Amino acid sequence: IQKFSFLSTVNLSGLTPDTVYYYRAYAVNSSGTAVGSIGLFTTLVTPAAPSLFTGAATSLGQNSAILNGNVTRIGTSEITERGFEYGTTTSYGTTTTDPELITGAYNLSLTNLLCGTTYHYRAYASNSVGTTSGSDQVFTTLDCPIPPSVTTSPASSTTLNSTILNGNVSSVGSSAISDRGFEYGLTTDYGTTTNDETSETGNFSYNLSSLSCGTTYHFRAY
Repeated sequence: IQKFSFLSTVNLSGLTPDTVYYYRAYAVNSSGTAVGSIGLFTTLVTPAAPSLFTGAATSLGQNSAILNGNVTRIGTSEITERGFEYGTTTSYGTTTTDPELITGAYNLSLTNLLCGTTYHYRAYASNSVGTTSGSDQVFTTLDCPIPPSVTTSPASSTTLNSTILNGNVSSVGSSAISDRGFEYGLTTDYGTTTNDETSETGNFSYNLSSLSCGTTYHFRAY
């Protein structure tokens, strides 16, 4: 009886990454089939960048906001950078980085923003494989503060030493009026301020006395 051995190899393709496969060799002759011991191997993991998403902006103010993001998976290598891109268009223009290089939620507090302005932003994270950017999100800062609308009306009931200053507040603006009155003096530097002690809209006036006769005064409402 002649005995011999040989080494057989097979190249496998189309396997699933990061999967355990079992195998064994076998041989057949006229006497039957013989099988070898069971072996196993695990296919390599497909290189992957981090996974993340862009969260909604919070704590919106006239000049501030907090951006939120979340890295859900690091991918196949450690995170090397994470942060946000933001700007007034989808070109962004400004990139900020977060010092923590881990998975989980993270945020960035923005200040010195323009009031009443829409901003675009997105989260991003990088590893040695590449960079993943989250979806574009938008937020709009709160409206700009609006001062009251006030006009100065002509003085009335003028005498040798007295007059009545007149003004009108037509709108309170974006918050309640805290003060209203007049400034007056011999020049446009004024120098003297009066307070009406009323926070309402509408006409208001102030009686001036002890003025110098034959003298020109400047005044304005505020």
